Amino acid sequence: MSFCDYHSDISAEAILVDIKIYLSIANKCLELSCFPVSWKQAAVIVLRKPGKADYSQAKSYRPIGLLPILGKILEKMIVRRIRWHLLPKANPRQYGFVPQRSTEDSLYDLVQQIRSNIDKRLLNVHVSLDIEGAFDGACYLKDRQVGVRYAEKEHVVSTSKGCIQGSIAGPTFWNLLLEPLLEEIDGRKVHCQAFADDIVLVISGGSVADIEEKANQVLNRVFTPGKGNNRNLHQPRRPKHVPTSTRPKSNSIKGLSIFTDGSKIDGKVGAALSCWEGEKEIRSSKFLLEPYCTVFQAELLAICKATDIALKSSKPFINILSDSRSALECIGNPGTFHPLAFEARKNLTLIREGGSTVTRLFWIRAYVGVVGNERADVLAKEAARKKKTAPDYDKCPLSFLKRTIRQKRSGIGIPMQ
Repeated sequence: MSFCDYHSDISAEAILVDIKIYLSIANKCLELSCFPVSWKQAAVIVLRKPGKADYSQAKSYRPIGLLPILGKILEKMIVRRIRWHLLPKANPRQYGFVPQRSTEDSLYDLVQQIRSNIDKRLLNVHVSLDIEGAFDGACYLKDRQVGVRYAEKEHVVSTSKGCIQGSIAGPTFWNLLLEPLLEEIDGRKVHCQAFADDIVLVISGGSVADIEEKANQVLNRVFTPGKGNNRNLHQPRRPKHVPTSTRPKSNSIKGLSIFTDGSKIDGKVGAALSCWEGEKEIRSSKFLLEPYCTVFQAELLAICKATDIALKSSKPFINILSDSRSALECIGNPGTFHPLAFEARKNLTLIREGGSTVTRLFWIRAYVGVVGNERADVLAKEAARKKKTAPDYDKCPLSFLKRTIRQKRSGIGIPMQ
């Protein structure tokens, strides 16, 4: 057999010569419920995964499937139709492979859920689940063949399951396979979120006993195979527990402490800082960002403004404290060129060269009763909700530009009839 290795540019030019010909073929395929066999033949290229100790194991390699271009176009047309019908009814807890949703949306909603539980004085346990070999067990096309090319040899086999890496329809159909599990967990009043094959559970309750009982019920159901449920789930090595203490604690770090925070709430974005000497707040500042900005930008802006204060201060010791590990790591990595991180590093360099002030950056846990951190959180929310001045920061993130372009392009495609 020979695999269809049409180059994408050649296929595009061939279709555009007379677009109605390919459109007629595609519509006939739908009418006959037929997906041409030759378009389901995948050529697999095997790549080594870097850093593996033993390359005699199959899991040390990553197979990349090269599907025929004409079949991928037909697949994409079919998926668009399916999405048009299914997306309005899809479970909102799935964030992977969903238009206009990203990891930032998932993390934001997860944090908001945890914060809401903490405001209600509930204990929280955060459990991460991973579906082992998720796409290896998915199946949605029959009569498929896979040809593996490696070490100048080729081996062709028929396959009845597994999603080729590079498939167009695979991600959408995977979401359909996972939907019943998400619906069942939702029905047990446990907050559940998924990003592709990674699942997060936030189990809350008034006591440890309540959480333990609820967690055992949900996890027993997840790990018990049921009708139509052949997913193989395994727990991570170290489940993550969300801190729930809300008791005030004194600031134990000597010197001027500047607590920073960023917040996105009700579609608005704010940042703030709160300066403390001992147990007393001596000043605070609030900053408004454009609504399209991200929480990450807000966290970076607050830290950057804190370094401005440190640069102008005559205090011998200044501590900048943030609950955003990602923002602190961005500033600490000289290989990142985010404008706010670059400006913060510049200020810290000038402070160090001045020699009169020692400035240290600390990561602290959010919502564990640190008064200065909780004060900065309140101020950041107030900045987002109530500040009416011109925005203090209006740089547009790349993620927003990509989302805007996708929105403008949505609906533009080849008509099916």
